Amino acid sequence: MIELQLSRLEIEIATKLAVESLAVFSGRSGFYTNSLNSHLKGKLGEICFSRYLEAKGVSHEKLFMEIANLSSEDIKLSSGVRIDVKTWSSSHWKELGRCVSVYQLAALKNKADAIVWCIAPDIIDENQKFYVRGWSKLDDVEQAEIRWTGPQHGRKVKNHQLEEAMIRDLKTLLL
Repeated sequence: MIELQLSRLEIEIATKLAVESLAVFSGRSGFYTNSLNSHLKGKLGEICFSRYLEAKGVSHEKLFMEIANLSSEDIKLSSGVRIDVKTWSSSHWKELGRCVSVYQLAALKNKADAIVWCIAPDIIDENQKFYVRGWSKLDDVEQAEIRWTGPQHGRKVKNHQLEEAMIRDLKTLLL
């Protein structure tokens, strides 16, 4: 697991992108909560993973930076591997993290080859730690147990939920 701290500028960029993506999806029903907070956590995860790749010297396209690319993969490695980044709050990681809706999986398989899993702090500021936890093939997700997940008194979603032990080490993604 990789630990990162984001700068104030990176958080500001993520906030701007989250506002833009929320505007696109507002009024649409989705698989998960459609809020500024959820869009922000997603953008922060994408920035974290991109920063990790830069630190490793891995050339990649940051497709998540353009609002026109919302239906595309988030990041494309120079090797051609297409990545979708999924991010959960640290307080929700254990029970609700590592999920992909059974109804989202087919579309995800069309746009990405792998998922990178990230964990964001519950409170966002530049002094908090973010984590890039690892990655999974879409076949790993498809084989994961299907569970109804969600908050105790909230809407439940039918998800493929990976056990943490199924998440692959980031080093193996970059081979």
